[in-house]
Amino acid sequence: MVENAIKSFRNEIGKVNILIAGKTGVGKSTLINSIFHDNLAQTGTGKPVTQEITEISKEGLPLSIIDSKGLELKEYNQIIGDLKEYVENRKANSDIRKHLHVAWVCIAEGSARIEEGEEELIKMLLEYMPVIIVITKCYTFDNGLQAKAKETFPDLNVMRVQSIPIKLEGGHEIKPKNLIELVLLTNNIIIPIIQNAFIASQKVSLDLKKEKVQKIIKYLMEESKEITKNKELINNIVCMITSISGVYGIVKTIFGENDSRLKKIIKSIYKKKSKTATKNNKVTGEEASELVGYIGELYLLTIIKAFKTKLGEMPTE
Repeated sequence: MVENAIKSFRNEIGKVNILIAGKTGVGKSTLINSIFHDNLAQTGTGKPVTQEITEISKEGLPLSIIDSKGLELKEYNQIIGDLKEYVENRKANSDIRKHLHVAWVCIAEGSARIEEGEEELIKMLLEYMPVIIVITKCYTFDNGLQAKAKETFPDLNVMRVQSIPIKLEGGHEIKPKNLIELVLLTNNIIIPIIQNAFIASQKVSLDLKKEKVQKIIKYLMEESKEITKNKELINNIVCMITSISGVYGIVKTIFGENDSRLKKIIKSIYKKKSKTATKNNKVTGEEASELVGYIGELYLLTIIKAFKTKLGEMPTE
């Protein structure tokens, strides 16, 4: 039951594909690890596409990162040409979920300006997808790069971010900056069909996950009003808990693909809460809807508490 629910969830949610481009050393890997689950830049599998393009993914995470580098080289025109060919091939696929959905062009704040290669890259990418200019390593004062980027590309979103805490001399600590804002901005500009995959993959905005989960619970409460049998209700609850776990990126972490633990939890709550749970394998639609809402909210609160205990990281038990 759980295994089928996991497969159904993954098929439905699809995968979000994000192009992250920038010179070596601008902090792309740090940004990826700070925003997405599983320390993807370190633990994900890198599949070389060309000499300068790598696709990074990890089983169970509905996300692919397309890492483009080499813009510091003199031959950047060739690199941009190779990337354009790759983007066009993805765009030609009839399945929109195979396209590249957004690009983050990363430029370190220490740069005095947007260089020619970066400017040409942004212009090319804008032909195929939304682009966000991400100014990285913003642990000092604003040197005006954001204003220069807006001057060059007035219609583009430009975001200054600091991915990790930095300790300065004297013990002062610079905290991460604008990671949630970057996630919310990205979610707003990507196509709706892959927003769920993006929400599930990111880890910095738990509010975004909570909002999505509450919509899932509300939808399944309404759907459960038509249920008349206990078995149908159990299936709906398994589907709900699997979907909630998927949004938080913890399906296999919590349950693996073993039915027994999940069924035991559901039936225990069910018997305590339901007045007719053991009578003739039947349940009223009103009671089914109430149980789905109760279990969904209880499970959501449990996950939120676990994430807070782990300081935003995925719980392991």
